[in-house]
Amino acid sequence: MIRTFLEWLWRLIFGERDSGKWSGFDDGPMLSSCWRGHNAKNRMMNMLSPHMPESVLEEYIQWMLDRGCNVAHVILCNEKDGEYGGYCPYGPVMDGQLHDGYLDVMRSRLKRLQEDFATVVWLLTDDGPSFNRKPESFYVDLIADCQEQGLFDGSPLLVLGLELDEYFNSGQVQRLCGVMRQITHKPVGVHQTSDKLSYAAHGDFVLWQTNPGKSSARIKKLVTAAIAKVGNKPLVAFEMARQEARELCEAAIKAGAAGVGNW
Repeated sequence: MIRTFLEWLWRLIFGERDSGKWSGFDDGPMLSSCWRGHNAKNRMMNMLSPHMPESVLEEYIQWMLDRGCNVAHVILCNEKDGEYGGYCPYGPVMDGQLHDGYLDVMRSRLKRLQEDFATVVWLLTDDGPSFNRKPESFYVDLIADCQEQGLFDGSPLLVLGLELDEYFNSGQVQRLCGVMRQITHKPVGVHQTSDKLSYAAHGDFVLWQTNPGKSSARIKKLVTAAIAKVGNKPLVAFEMARQEARELCEAAIKAGAAGVGNW
């Protein structure tokens, strides 16, 4: 009886959030735990990496399920961002030559994740001294290759890259988001460094982050202000800490965030 009442109270306050995979912004908030442990020791966004053992993948999936996640954010091209980095559709180097072995693993991992979660695929990450500093035309070909190789299949949303303002200017982001939409026919999100929203106009939705160490009350105010700045676009309070942080996520959702990354 007590458990039933608590479950009813949870649904009343926060809504239905842990009933399975997320299917769209009308389905309630996107709930994802992208980092675990001190200073993001474990990186769930790197689950497509062929360097990650299958046993670790399964342990991460179970951890996310136990936390009630309905979305998995994953990176396609990661040079040096956290554990198991050094992979992309071209293998360990970004040379434009498709790597069948890496592709097989990445496609298999996506299918495995999609058994339990909606997958949001990110093309690039910021820690890529060579991966994210190619000529713009290279990324047009990369997007086309990813589409042709099925790496966008089954994902309701895509994101151009993590902390885009560290390596792309506004014009590049606008053009590449347009290319992603044209090639994939999927909504494309943008993400910048902490508290920045200057690229928000180029995305169909926005992933927002802030520097860690803030209180729940402060997060609620910041998310409210950020939502006002982006207008009617969905805003995901993607990163508010360097590890799981349920109270901060709950504050962001109460402020109107369409999803969170530290669940």
